[in-house]
Amino acid sequence: MKTLVRIGGLVAMMVGFLLSSAFAQELVISGTVISDETGEPLPGAEIVVKGSNLGTATDLDGKFELRLADMSKAVLEITFVGYKTQTVKISSSQQNLIIRMPEDILKGSEEIVTGLATSVKRENLANAVATLSAEELLPAPAQSMESALSGKFAGISVSQNTGAPGGGINVNLRGVSTIEGNNSPLYVVDGVIVSNASTQSGIDLVTKAAGAGSNRPQGQPVNRIADINPADIENVEVLKGASAAAIYGSKASNGVIIITTRRGRPGRTRIDVTQQVGFNSILKKIGTRKFTAETAEERFGPEGRALFEQNGGKFIDQEDVMYGEKGFLALTTLSIRGGTPKTTFYVSGALQD
Repeated sequence: MKTLVRIGGLVAMMVGFLLSSAFAQELVISGTVISDETGEPLPGAEIVVKGSNLGTATDLDGKFELRLADMSKAVLEITFVGYKTQTVKISSSQQNLIIRMPEDILKGSEEIVTGLATSVKRENLANAVATLSAEELLPAPAQSMESALSGKFAGISVSQNTGAPGGGINVNLRGVSTIEGNNSPLYVVDGVIVSNASTQSGIDLVTKAAGAGSNRPQGQPVNRIADINPADIENVEVLKGASAAAIYGSKASNGVIIITTRRGRPGRTRIDVTQQVGFNSILKKIGTRKFTAETAEERFGPEGRALFEQNGGKFIDQEDVMYGEKGFLALTTLSIRGGTPKTTFYVSGALQD
């Protein structure tokens, strides 16, 4: 009787093992992650098994393969920057699975930089942060990054006091906070605080206009942030509230502008070339007095009449002489980027005339 009981128990254990093996089989999932709008593959998309540390990433063609041992079912979570997170329930092995990723129009899953090395999704953000993508930043040609910010979001005031390219541009985010001090915001480029100090050109060396106490003299100073090529910017984030000072300290009392530059992405090598041309001309003349021989003599004496007659009695518009010509503008940009999931590259350049 004891022998029969032992044999029956062994048979029950074997049956239970076979049943558990049938239910806890290996899942093999392979497929492609593509954009729902364009149908293009998304290299570098992350596929993670929800509730575990298992996962993988798509290759250059957006393909992936995932093997899950001892699982009868699983929930895959697919994420990619700029797209909504998707979840797929898996109960059996599948091949050639197509996962379509819709674009995140409201940017709820967008990663927002809130500190020197921290980021959080917009949907979990406690503070209002204005974000501008590269497409929103440069719909039209701009002399510099600062001038491209004009009119892009509420609460910003951009003014240019000189005609020098990238010169004399004032950006104000939170109103005037000091009379004599600096009212410009703090600039952070790729996590590094950069100086936006003005560099004088020295053309007012004779007039010494800066000696009168003007911090915007005739020397047409150029801001250092204008050295950044707007075409190399991935996005711009603006912190206007009091949280900026809480993160960056007293330097951020006038707000913070966080600039993230473009980087290489896994995938086929992509070459982008842009060419912009145009003209610049004076919008409105101030206007000058037009003299006759009598008014010239009345105002300047006999020398004024003599000068007037020497010019043949013709009025010379000095404003037209100085600013009447049209200037040709040309901007050419070139960027090359690509790479593999392990190594990426990005090279760019710009030629502005």
